[in-house]
Amino acid sequence: MEPEREPGGIREAMQAILSRGESIRSRNPLPFPSPRQPRNVMRYSAELRRTAVEAFKFHTVGLMNTGIDVFLFIALVHLGVLAYAAQLLAYSAGMLNSYFWNGRWTFRERTAGGKYVWLKFVLWNIAWLGLSSIGLFLLEQSRLLPVFWAKGAVTGATLLLNYGVSRSWIFAVRKPDERG
Repeated sequence: MEPEREPGGIREAMQAILSRGESIRSRNPLPFPSPRQPRNVMRYSAELRRTAVEAFKFHTVGLMNTGIDVFLFIALVHLGVLAYAAQLLAYSAGMLNSYFWNGRWTFRERTAGGKYVWLKFVLWNIAWLGLSSIGLFLLEQSRLLPVFWAKGAVTGATLLLNYGVSRSWIFAVRKPDERG
């Protein structure tokens, strides 16, 4: 006697799909287009290419911001300005540079202007300035790292999170009826 097979195998699933008249290609359980589906290959690879170029531009701008931020921070600390005041001034200069270049170069195609982009950008950066200042304070006061290494650690922690927030919230693609 042959043991009974449990339903739910791949062959049974395919037969069930075909018996309902559905195409196998129309069933994509993934929340994003599968590159294996022929009609999505070009769209998928074009989106991947756009995202890679966008990420490269964002991190290039980030390197400029970091250079401005670190240069001003070091210069101000050497001039005798307290590290926290130097952090505020240097971060603000990097933030202005970031808004200018990310809005006009990195995310140019995504935003098409908008009345709330600047407000969202400032709110996010004020929140991040507060968090980075707390991190700088904790690292410096605990004497775990010298002030310049602490600055580097805090700056490095921001890269990926900033890209994600900038792409998905600040410079997000808007629908035509949301343009303002």
